[in-house]
Amino acid sequence: MSSESTSTDSYRQALVDGLISQRHYEVLAFVAAHDSPHGVSQGEVSRHFNDASSSYQPRFRELQDAGVLYQCGHKKDAITSRTVKSYRLTKKMPESPVMSGRKHRVNLPKALVQEVIRLIQKHRAIPDDAEVIVRAA
Repeated sequence: MSSESTSTDSYRQALVDGLISQRHYEVLAFVAAHDSPHGVSQGEVSRHFNDASSSYQPRFRELQDAGVLYQCGHKKDAITSRTVKSYRLTKKMPESPVMSGRKHRVNLPKALVQEVIRLIQKHRAIPDDAEVIVRAA
């Protein structure tokens, strides 16, 4: 088994285990498949996935912060002729979930939400159609 398929299998398992997102997996699998001493650029990944929205670019920083990717230098982009950052795999796996900078919502059981609303309404006069937002302290 090649090291590329081993890496891809490991990243697929990290996806299944909830350590990385689908986008993280796609970036890692692409970098593993196109690994070279010169690395892979964000533009190469975006072009491969035909990503006009640049949704893959932030994943590089998140994976770099998690120690899974590292910036190995710079190279000339074959399409734009610009000097761009290039990245390679560290061969490490994330130890905790790789998260984006966005806040994540947690879905609570409906019964629990209804009980929280009932308690709030019991102790305070709030309208029945009020939106309840629970924040961690």
